[in-house]
Amino acid sequence: PDPTFCCAICHEVLLDPISLPCGHTFDAACMRELYTRAHHRQEQSKRCPICRHGLPEILPKVNLSLKAAVEKMYPDQAATRREEVTKRSANQALHTAVSVEPDAIMRKTLELRIFAETNVEVLRGHVLAQLEKEAYDLQVRLREAKSENQALLLRCLLKQGIREKGFAQTLAMRMAIQEGAELDHVDGNGMTVAYSAARDGNAWLVHALAKAGADVDLETLG
Repeated sequence: PDPTFCCAICHEVLLDPISLPCGHTFDAACMRELYTRAHHRQEQSKRCPICRHGLPEILPKVNLSLKAAVEKMYPDQAATRREEVTKRSANQALHTAVSVEPDAIMRKTLELRIFAETNVEVLRGHVLAQLEKEAYDLQVRLREAKSENQALLLRCLLKQGIREKGFAQTLAMRMAIQEGAELDHVDGNGMTVAYSAARDGNAWLVHALAKAGADVDLETLG
């Protein structure tokens, strides 16, 4: 691709370009890492990696017109790159939720989800009740915490549930949707899950996915 449409930090095609006051443009993911490193080092000022011009305290918004131009000129590279970034972000968010969060709620919930997937026949009585209680506790925790990692975890739970299905993943989908996670153009299989749920008579999941943005016709699905 033309270097004009590539990030000067990672040298990959720009996905979510951010244009700085100095005139240089970088990908949003690289800029977030730069701001995070500066914060951890307790640096008083942040500077452009190219010209060393001072950066604003708050990360500028994505340049939508440039983003649209890049996706139009390099659709395949942009799609492949976005999938890679999404997977990496999901792994980072799940790692943060398990290893960094001081409260054990998230770790316990993920453990219960794994248990549920491998021991379906045991999911009765107090086990099911405890799983749903942990899901509710996680809802409360996420409602109180508005950090970027927590918001990304919601997105991960929704997309993981769509990909893997299963009882525990269904609970994760419901939890994420209730907290405001939404589908976008890369989640086309949300429609597939909705139709599968309709065949299984799982009406609440159909409506939940429709609420999250799945392209489903509720009247057709009944």
